[in-house]
Amino acid sequence: NTLAHFTAHLVQEGRRGEVRALFRHWFGLFAVASVLWWYYTESKGWGDLRPYLLLQGLPLLLIPVWQAGYDGIPRSERARFGMALFLYLLAKVAELGDHALLAMIGWLSGHTLKHLLATLAAGVLVATLVRRARPDASPDVPGRS
Repeated sequence: NTLAHFTAHLVQEGRRGEVRALFRHWFGLFAVASVLWWYYTESKGWGDLRPYLLLQGLPLLLIPVWQAGYDGIPRSERARFGMALFLYLLAKVAELGDHALLAMIGWLSGHTLKHLLATLAAGVLVATLVRRARPDASPDVPGRS
């Protein structure tokens, strides 16, 4: 999950690199374990997706919590993260309405729309991180003068 990866990176941004890497690895391991758990439980006939769904929803909670606890984030960057969260939330809604959207639109399923919206959300996050890392970035970026 791309959004979970970015969440792990951003939540641990102010910490040492080793801790940040460990946190990202934990999210990665949890993602793999959640799919393996689903596969195991599906083979038993009761397909439990709760760990996977937790991982899917975690960024919706962690990013606002992280931003609330860190005063150095410029308003423009908060707005971009808000836009990414909104797009991701729309993606999850589209996923829930998969068949209904296909029946209504006729050529686009909710599943396809989910992927398009999630890609846009990830694109907003990537653009934000690239903007922050650019040497010629504007002064509203933390750590820039």
